[in-house]
Amino acid sequence: MFVESIAIIVVILLIFIIFLREHRIEYAKTTAILTILPASYALSYFISYVMNKLFSINSTYIIFYGIIIGLILTCILIGCMAYAINQKKLRIIYVSMNGLFVLILTIIMMVKIPFQILK
Repeated sequence: MFVESIAIIVVILLIFIIFLREHRIEYAKTTAILTILPASYALSYFISYVMNKLFSINSTYIIFYGIIIGLILTCILIGCMAYAINQKKLRIIYVSMNGLFVLILTIIMMVKIPFQILK
């Protein structure tokens, strides 16, 4: 799931760059928020991998806590960005779509934790 997280980050950052080139700063901010969860997974996986190599322990709890921290940060920032949207209909759509993306990604990441092989 580490490689998949990096791929998700790259795709979202490409969308972010497109919005910046089109001078859509608000759109760029909202897409940048979606990189937090996969980035926290990738960072926690890397830390877990290093801990496993240094101390020869299986530290999959680090990945679990990384996902939870990323989820909390993402939800808080989605809520903050939704607060700035004036139209109620757009706010509901924004929170629903981003919430669904984050929910599905979190479920996939949590299911993959027991199958992590840190070698």
